[in-house]
Amino acid sequence: MTNVRKKEAKKEGPLGPSFLKLKNRKPWENFNEIGAYFDPDRHDQADFAEKARDFGIGYWQTLNLMKYNTYMMTLATLYQVWEQQIRELSFREITRYHKLYSKGKEVQFKDFCIDFGHIKRLFSESDWPPESALSWDMINELRLVQNVIKHGDGTAAEQLKKIQPDYFRDVSGTLIMDLYSSTLNEIALSIPDTAIDRYRDALIDFWKYIPEWVHFTIETAPIQVKGPITLQKETDTGSWAHYVQEQRLTSDCTIQIRFQKKKWISGTYQWTGDPADQTELHSKNSSDVLIFRLNHQIILEV
Repeated sequence: MTNVRKKEAKKEGPLGPSFLKLKNRKPWENFNEIGAYFDPDRHDQADFAEKARDFGIGYWQTLNLMKYNTYMMTLATLYQVWEQQIRELSFREITRYHKLYSKGKEVQFKDFCIDFGHIKRLFSESDWPPESALSWDMINELRLVQNVIKHGDGTAAEQLKKIQPDYFRDVSGTLIMDLYSSTLNEIALSIPDTAIDRYRDALIDFWKYIPEWVHFTIETAPIQVKGPITLQKETDTGSWAHYVQEQRLTSDCTIQIRFQKKKWISGTYQWTGDPADQTELHSKNSSDVLIFRLNHQIILEV
């Protein structure tokens, strides 16, 4: 390389002024690395410059794909967080005083509301339809988004196309998702950065809108309680209440009570006033008279 060419290269950069527009140090590093093998008698400097430029473009494409995948995974995780929250809350509250059964078998958490359809069916057996929440349609849209991100083309993709057709990138009318059969190995979706704000607000609104009490009509069974009725003072209110182990008896709940190892008989817990002032309560139940006393073992049928 002549002194004149060296000066020009130093002034404009080894890859020329057009490459400087990339504003990426990686091509420079690559050019310097492969330049160590440059022989002016055998090599053309333009070939080295072209290789470094291609390296820089590939590096930028990799970073851009990483940015895209991070955003896609954030959207998918946002929905998964909500789904896990609604599953955990529903199961915990339903099984607080019940055992949950399906077709005669006890339901474990791993089998409880395993997808969006099961969640809808669960609330269809309650007195609160979640579809009444203004944010429900947006949550359903987010569900479709995370499904498309995870699985690509399919039923969810067809449904999402009807709602948000602009989310799908195409080349000359062919969807990139169909072209590469992937939504993660290529930038196949074009979901604006503002979408995550809409989905976030929808989830927040859902939790604000859900009522404090939701009553379900589902298949349950009594909980066997290994302990007597006890009287405990509640720390928050200072009032007295009846408990069986750590479970507080609530008004109108149905219990079975056993007298001195005799048969179980049922009645309704109707204690009024301060339980500390009453040693027993008589409750008529068909031909039986149920007497609630401390130290009786019970089965809850809340």
